[in-house]
Amino acid sequence: MKTKHLLQLTSAAAALTAAVGMAGAAQAASLFQDFTIDEQQTNFSDSFDIEKFDTSLGNLLEVNITLEGTVGGTVVAENTSDSSPANLDIELTGTFDLMAGGLNAAELISLASDSVFLDVGDGNFDGNFDDPNDLSTITLPGLSGTDSVTNSFASGAFFDQFLGSAGDTLLGEFDAKGDFDGSDDNGNTISGARQTVASGLVTVEYVFEPTATPVPEPGTAIGVGLAAAAGWFMKKKKGENA
Repeated sequence: MKTKHLLQLTSAAAALTAAVGMAGAAQAASLFQDFTIDEQQTNFSDSFDIEKFDTSLGNLLEVNITLEGTVGGTVVAENTSDSSPANLDIELTGTFDLMAGGLNAAELISLASDSVFLDVGDGNFDGNFDDPNDLSTITLPGLSGTDSVTNSFASGAFFDQFLGSAGDTLLGEFDAKGDFDGSDDNGNTISGARQTVASGLVTVEYVFEPTATPVPEPGTAIGVGLAAAAGWFMKKKKGENA
């Protein structure tokens, strides 16, 4: 199940006034949307609605999409060697794909790995994949790995589909697959079972030049209603002068 988080305003009114309620020079600002995909057993897909950029706010310069994926789980493995001790190398792989409006937005592979030494007599292969409590198997719980990727778009069909009006949305689709692999240092493969889970976080950032707005009279709270209506958190780009 996914949860959508629009970053709260907190003290954003001042930043909004600084970025939007300015006379003359427009400064680059950003709007953010976060989407959390809760942990589930792989393989699975999820979807969510991305709010398009409202072009009445200004000129959209860039769309930045960050995909973060976490894979984890428990592996029960057994060395297929019947005579010698070996180091078992276990690896869980999480493959994540993100689509927006039916177009590819990001791809990512996250890995979770571990190694364990199995001695002859308490970890050799006896011809069968056994109960996890059997001496010839090893259980590795709590494996976890996270990675992320950010893609930026400033033109083209993918970029254009994010342009719209207030309330317009674009379908986001998240897909997660899990896999297990392993081998030992004697060249043998590993017989095993795994339970893989995955979760994700998607962040959409709109970088834009705000529409010039007249300087308000003292005491006039401009921008607050705009931010509240849009449900966004806006801030000036780091490193730019006020």
